[in-house]
Amino acid sequence: MVKPDDCVSVGKGSDPMKWSAERLCATALTPTPEGVEGALSRPRPVHRLDELTGGLLVCAKTRMAMTALSAAFEKREVRKRYRAVLRGRVESKKGVVDVPLGGLEALTEYSVVREYESEEYGGILTLIDFFPKTGRTHQLRRHAKALCAPILGDVKYDYASRAHEDGLFLWATGIVLPPSATPWRGEDCGELIVDIEEGEKFARVLARCQELA
Repeated sequence: MVKPDDCVSVGKGSDPMKWSAERLCATALTPTPEGVEGALSRPRPVHRLDELTGGLLVCAKTRMAMTALSAAFEKREVRKRYRAVLRGRVESKKGVVDVPLGGLEALTEYSVVREYESEEYGGILTLIDFFPKTGRTHQLRRHAKALCAPILGDVKYDYASRAHEDGLFLWATGIVLPPSATPWRGEDCGELIVDIEEGEKFARVLARCQELA
């Protein structure tokens, strides 16, 4: 991520037995050399992903990066995008889910990407992008249920669903960091945009479906 001695982004898998954030940082990332000012002993995640969610994870490698990045996430200055496959059709192609969770405000913007007909799953599958504006526990999973189209493989919030061999179909695919989150890039730097593709399991499942016009 521009200057790997300060922070990096890494793709996390969705199997909680293999891909905890801490294990990923400890085994898959190279620590910052000791000669770098403020170097951490090992890279550390600056935000969390649900253990069943795969995708982008931002990790700090210096104390300065840890402070700046953590502050940006806590202040909700970081914009995030998630891609999911939902079991069912969403009525509006774009919209906002405004459903409080645990007595706290919870907002999620969404945009439908594509719809598929699936004999395997007995109806419509919806490929969708979520843009959470708050960060409540299981927010996207619970808001998908509020849309009457739970996330494929979500046995916790979709009582009619069976466990899927590929787990939960929810993937962190985009992060936009404000200039304040990356001070090592200089005063004139703009936003830092990081994007990745959703996991391969998405293509495997959707290839067995009929895309709708």
